[in-house]
Amino acid sequence: MNSTDGCPFFLTHSRLRPIPSMDCTPFQPARRWPTDTSAMTAAAVVLTHRRYLDNLRLTFPSWDEHFLSPRQAVVIQAHAGNFYENDIVTALRLRRSACTPPTLQESGWQAYLTQRDHLVLLTVRALMVPPQLESMKVAEHLRPPSYKSCHRSHKAVYSLGTKWYSYQMLNLEALDYFDFVWKLDTDTGFAAPMRQTIADYLVSNGGYWLSTGSGPKYDTPGCTTSLPDATESYLRAAGCSKALLKHQELTHPYTFGSCFVGGWLGLLQSPQFLSYAQFWWTWPGGWTHRWGDQQFWTHALAVCNATEFHINIPSIRLVLNTSSHCRMAAEPVPTGYDIHRVKQMPQLLRLSMERRDPSRRPTRSLPVLHYAAHSGWGNQMLELARAKCLAEVLNRSLVWPAVMKHYDIALGRCSLGRTGSAASMWSRYLTFSGQRPPLSAFMTMTDSSTRDHQEGAADGFSCTPPHCFLTRIECNKSFDGEVARLRHVETAVLVLGTTFPLPVNLPSSACPKAAPPQYRNELVRRVRAVVVHALDGGMRAWTGLGVTALPSTFDEGYDAIHLRGPEGRRRSGRDEAARESLSAWLHGSRRPVFIATDDMAFAEKMVNASLASWHEYDPRPRFFSQRDLPVNRTRILAHLQGPQRKKAAFMVPLLVDVIACINAERFWPTSSSTLSRHIAQQRQLSGRNTSH
Repeated sequence: MNSTDGCPFFLTHSRLRPIPSMDCTPFQPARRWPTDTSAMTAAAVVLTHRRYLDNLRLTFPSWDEHFLSPRQAVVIQAHAGNFYENDIVTALRLRRSACTPPTLQESGWQAYLTQRDHLVLLTVRALMVPPQLESMKVAEHLRPPSYKSCHRSHKAVYSLGTKWYSYQMLNLEALDYFDFVWKLDTDTGFAAPMRQTIADYLVSNGGYWLSTGSGPKYDTPGCTTSLPDATESYLRAAGCSKALLKHQELTHPYTFGSCFVGGWLGLLQSPQFLSYAQFWWTWPGGWTHRWGDQQFWTHALAVCNATEFHINIPSIRLVLNTSSHCRMAAEPVPTGYDIHRVKQMPQLLRLSMERRDPSRRPTRSLPVLHYAAHSGWGNQMLELARAKCLAEVLNRSLVWPAVMKHYDIALGRCSLGRTGSAASMWSRYLTFSGQRPPLSAFMTMTDSSTRDHQEGAADGFSCTPPHCFLTRIECNKSFDGEVARLRHVETAVLVLGTTFPLPVNLPSSACPKAAPPQYRNELVRRVRAVVVHALDGGMRAWTGLGVTALPSTFDEGYDAIHLRGPEGRRRSGRDEAARESLSAWLHGSRRPVFIATDDMAFAEKMVNASLASWHEYDPRPRFFSQRDLPVNRTRILAHLQGPQRKKAAFMVPLLVDVIACINAERFWPTSSSTLSRHIAQQRQLSGRNTSH
C-alpha cells in the first residue's frame, strides 16, 4: 500500500509486569482495573490455513459494521508459512495506517484501518509448533488415533489453531496496549450491533471472564483424556498440595462453548495464568488427545482461583449471524441481556485466594535470576554452581531450572566461536521445560542463599522488557567483568541464555554461601540398597579375561570408576595416558569395581587395555555395572507422583551411576569429564576421597 493515513486512535501501553510468585498465591494482576470508558478491547484472530481467511473475508464486513468501534479493534496473527501480509490486506480491504507504536513495529506488527476506519493490528509470523507435530505441514494432515474419541474429523492443525488462544495469543506484544481480549471464530458474523462493548459488560458486572451461550456442561470424556492428571500435577508443583480438593472436581470438568468469549488481561496475562498456559501448551497429553481452548479456560480460572469472577450472557449470541455452532437460535435480537454469575464452576482449591490470610501469603522481596540448563548432567551441575554464585553476588533469587536431556539443547563451543544466542537458547529451553522434570526431583539445597527456588515446570514465561532482561554470558570474559555488567540490570527478572562460559573455578571469596546442592536422601538410600542387594546376592561380574561369580558378601564395600565415552571425538593420546593411570589405580583395588559409563563398549575396551600389561598371575579385579543391578525405575523414583515420575524416568540410569560412585570407597574419575568433577565434589561433601 502506498498511501498512509493519519491515526484516529491513541494506543497506550497498559501492561504491568509484577514479579512472579508461583507458590499457590493469589494471581498478580497485569493491568489496573479500568474505572472509565477508555478501556480498549482486542478481538484476537489466528489464521493457520487459507480456508480461515476465506471465512473471515465473508464475515469481516459485519464485524466492521456491528462490532468494531474506536474502543474495539482486531489483532491478527497469520502463519508465515501459508500467508503473505498482502493476502490479508487484500482480502479484508485494509489500508495502511500510521497507528503502529514504534515498539510494535520493531516486533513485526503493522497497523491498518478498515473501510469504516476501525483499527486492525496485523503480524505475519510462524506459529509455534510443538515437537509432537513437527511442523504446520505435518499438522495439516496428521490425525492422532485418540482424536476419534473426541471428534470424527478434526486434525492436529485444529488443535494448533485453537490452543493458540490459550498460550501464544496471551503472549502477543500487541495485547500490551489493550485491557481486554475477545475471541471470535472466523466464521462468526454479526446480524446486529451489541448493546454494549465487551469492556462495558465486564466492568459494570465486576467480571474478569465472560462466556456466552448455554452452559456450563460436562465435557466429552474423550476430549479431556489425561487433563485431570495434568492439572493436579501443576497444582502440586505450584505448592497447592494442602489446599487441593478431591480428584472428582478435575475428573468431570465443565466447559463453555468458546467461539465467542473473552476477559480481562489483568488476569489473562498475570504470571500465574501465563505459567499455567505454558504448562498447558507443553503437556504432551494435550497434543496426543484433542484438547482445545474450551477445556483450557475453565481450568485456568480455577487454577488462579478466579471462577467467582466468571459471568455468562447466553443471549449475546443472538446478535450473531453464522452457520457455525456459535449461532444460538433464530430469535429476535433482545433489547436486554440475561446476565448471571456462573456458580456451577469446579473449585479445585479449598479457599479462594482472595480470602486467604495475607500474613500467610509468600512474598518475594528479591529480584530473580533464570537461566537455560543445557547439555549433559555434569554440565548442568556446573551451570547450577555458577548460577548460584551469580545469584548471591547480584542479590537475586535463583530459579531452579528443569532438567534437560543431554541433547535437548546444545551450547556450542566458545573456543570455536560457536555459541547459541541467549534468545535461541531460552526459546529452546521453554520448548522442553514443560516436558522435563524439575531439578528439585533429584536435589536439595543445603543453604538458604537460593531462596524461593521454583520447579522448572513453572518458570516458562516469555521474557519481554521492561519487566525482564534477556542476555548471555560472553565467552572469555572474567567473572568480575560479567558481574560488573550484570549489576547494572535493574529489571525484576534477569534471564541468562547460559552460565557456562563463566570460569570453571570461581573465586570462593565471591560467593561463600553458595554451597552445592546434594542428592535427595531417599534417592541415595534406594540406590545404595540396590547395590548392596546385588553385592550380597552373589551376582555375576566380569574380570576382563572372562566371567566369574562374585563372593556372596562384601563387607569392605566396593570401588568405582567413571569412564566417559569419546562421543565421536578422536582422543588417542589422552586415552593412552588414561589407560596407564587406570592400570596403576586398579593395582591397588582389592574390592569389586563398579563401572559408571555412558558407553559400555568403550568402557570394556578401556578396562581390558588397562589390564593388558599385567602379569598373568596378578589377581584381576572383579567388575560390575548397573546392567548387573536389579534397578526398578518406579522404586527409585517412588517419591514422585505418576506424571512427574514418567518425566524423570530418563534420569534413572544416570542417577544410579552417579550415586553409586559417590558411595564407593575409592573413585577413579575421567580427568576431562564434568560429570566426574561433579561426582568428586559430591564425594568431598560426604567426606570421601577421590584419587587417580
